[in-house]
Amino acid sequence: MKSDSLGTDEQADLVQQLILEAGRIMENVSPDLAMRLPANSLDREKALVGFCQIADAIHKLATAGLALSKLEDLQTLPG
Repeated sequence: MKSDSLGTDEQADLVQQLILEAGRIMENVSPDLAMRLPANSLDREKALVGFCQIADAIHKLATAGLALSKLEDLQTLPG
């Protein structure tokens, strides 16, 4: 492993922090997700756009965690 790269424990800690943050986001929005969507189409669309943005943020955190988890394998590739 290169000296300027994260150690295995540091990588695992960072991945855990990313996933915990994703969990916090899900916990914070779960009451909103349990509520009925607005009847008004404009308000409903705004709510759905907001949910999509939240889902995208959660996906990005999980993707970053996955990338970090695979980082050690990528550093050992030839070339």
